[in-house]
Amino acid sequence: MLLEVDIANNGHFHPLQHDQEPPKNIEEVPFRRQDRRILNSRKKRIMDRKLIRCIIFSGLLLVVLGGALVAVWWQFETGAYC
Repeated sequence: MLLEVDIANNGHFHPLQHDQEPPKNIEEVPFRRQDRRILNSRKKRIMDRKLIRCIIFSGLLLVVLGGALVAVWWQFETGAYC
């Protein structure tokens, strides 16, 4: 027998009606509060990893661009650009 959470009834379980079909994907499944917390924390960790990668990539890009500008400046200072 399938069960679903009745959110309006303080999260108590009641049997799934016969005319209702079971959910086809994860977004349609009614979650308990703890399940929502787990999914939300997982999403936050994934977004934190993406943010860290973006910050590191941006920092490396700025370091490379700064090094290129220093190299160009050095070339012009020594007169080796001719």
